[in-house]
Amino acid sequence: MGKQDNPIFQRSFPNAEMCNQKLKELPIWEKPLLTVVEAAKYFQIGESNIRRLTREHKDEDFIQWKDSRVFIRREEFEKFLDRTNVI
Repeated sequence: MGKQDNPIFQRSFPNAEMCNQKLKELPIWEKPLLTVVEAAKYFQIGESNIRRLTREHKDEDFIQWKDSRVFIRREEFEKFLDRTNVI
């Protein structure tokens, strides 16, 4: 049984599934945070290059860590790419 199937979870977070669904439906160009896969598709850069950039530029504003997952701040990454000549 998944967490969202649990009746206690459903009573505690009645809108959780609706919120998750809305996030999934949000077009990629409107998302403020992108996964590595989404960023690769959006910016047409390979996933390995996105991961390399996150390792090489750990202190840049376009990187957001949550636990062990890395997210790309879309607008900040666009600005970074505008300033960068070579990826």
